[in-house]
Amino acid sequence: MGESEFSAGDEGADRNIGGSVSARKIGSLLASGATLQVNQLPRMWAPVARFCRRLSFETGLPVDSRLHLTPPSSWSFPYHYDGFSAFIVQLSGSKAWDLYSPELENPVVRDGVRAGKEALDRFEQEDPTLSVTLSPGDVLWMPRGWFHKVSTDDQPSLHINFEFWPITRYWLAQQLLQHLGEPVDEFSNFRRALPPGIARDREKLAAVTSEVALEMSRVLADMSTDPVSVRSMAEIRKMFRSPILAPAVSLSPTAVGVDTPVVMVSESAISVERAAEGSLKMDFGDSTLLIKEPAATLIGNLWKSDSGQPWSARMLMSDLSEGVAVGLVRRLMRAGLVCHA
Repeated sequence: MGESEFSAGDEGADRNIGGSVSARKIGSLLASGATLQVNQLPRMWAPVARFCRRLSFETGLPVDSRLHLTPPSSWSFPYHYDGFSAFIVQLSGSKAWDLYSPELENPVVRDGVRAGKEALDRFEQEDPTLSVTLSPGDVLWMPRGWFHKVSTDDQPSLHINFEFWPITRYWLAQQLLQHLGEPVDEFSNFRRALPPGIARDREKLAAVTSEVALEMSRVLADMSTDPVSVRSMAEIRKMFRSPILAPAVSLSPTAVGVDTPVVMVSESAISVERAAEGSLKMDFGDSTLLIKEPAATLIGNLWKSDSGQPWSARMLMSDLSEGVAVGLVRRLMRAGLVCHA
């Protein structure tokens, strides 16, 4: 579906801001039986963003969310499977789900894959592995790769997905292959052009493919993987959502005092590492924060406890002066690691 079918186009006084959604067009599409899908929901709804980050903190996986509104007596999508697992949370109305076991173990896809003829023939001959109708408050776990189709009764249905995206060995293999493009002498063979006219010579292409495969096997076996793992870790951390910040609040001179109650938002940090000299490195995906001793131990213990209990800068003053303690809490608030209780 093209953007013009649901976009309002250029309207309003400031026409430099485009991409607004037309409620009238959305209403017409829903009336015709279309399903409204709102992607990247954490960008628009702070409670969902916080919940997704918490799920990521608990599972160690990137978590995203989207919303589906399906009109009455409709089905949202034909039989398909997704490359992620998900919790399906029914918010309003009801929705019937038919699930069939997967044909491919651990599929690697970004977008949903429709069922082919062979799978559709199987669905006609077999009963669903699971057939269930969700009502408000019900939750369904949808494993990665399972075929599913959903439909509504005589009422509209609203549900939200919480999607757990796998970081696969295939993804890591791609990072290894990308490393072969680094401008170093040992990878020079991979930068050579293929012979002219190879598109017309299938046998020649097959031979060169075998040569490259053997060269890859040899080089990868002898290659140091440390640079790849370092870069891969940085790429993985970008998959996690950065914390919700309140820049104006954290910069206010009255935002934090010595007795201002705050709580630790432990899920804001993707990882926490202790360096050899004792400092604490906290990674937020889009930024890092380095805390030195003696504050490193104090903040590390608060983060690790994940208690949700209020505390204040005064709790840090057994090892820090009042000014340093308050300043540290301000830094943590700017980073998104603490917020007002």
